[in-house]
Amino acid sequence: MLCLGRDAYPVPFPAATLTEARRLAPVIAALAERHWPGDPAPTTAPATTPLAASLAQSLHDATGIALTPRQAEIALLILRGHSSTSAALTLGLSPQTVKVFRRQIHARCGVTSQAGLFALLMPHLGPPPRARTTPA
Repeated sequence: MLCLGRDAYPVPFPAATLTEARRLAPVIAALAERHWPGDPAPTTAPATTPLAASLAQSLHDATGIALTPRQAEIALLILRGHSSTSAALTLGLSPQTVKVFRRQIHARCGVTSQAGLFALLMPHLGPPPRARTTPA
C-alpha cells in the first residue's frame, strides 16, 4: 500500500486534486511495481505483539471500540512515548503513514488529544481483572 499525504492537515484535498490523483493512480502503481519487482503483496496482516493484541481486545470488550492490529501497535507505541518518527522507524513505516494511523486511532476512540487517548487506553494495559470468588 502506498500512502500519500501532506502536512496541511486537516485541510481536505480539493476535488480537482483528488481527480488528478485518481487519474495518475495506474501510473503510480506501475512505477511502484517496477521499483519493487517481485515484492509479493503480504497475504496476512502484520504480526501483532501480544501486548498490543491484549490492549485491542480489552478495549473492545470494555467499550466496543475496535482497533486494527496495526492501530493497536501504534497506540501502544504512543503510550510508550514514541513520536510519529520513532514509531515509523520501529515499524518500518513512513512518519506520514504513522500520522494517518494516529488520526484514525483518535477518530475511532472519540478523543481529540493525546491526553484523552492516554486516559482511555491506560486502564486496558493491566492484566485482566480476576473473577471474584465467594468464600465457602
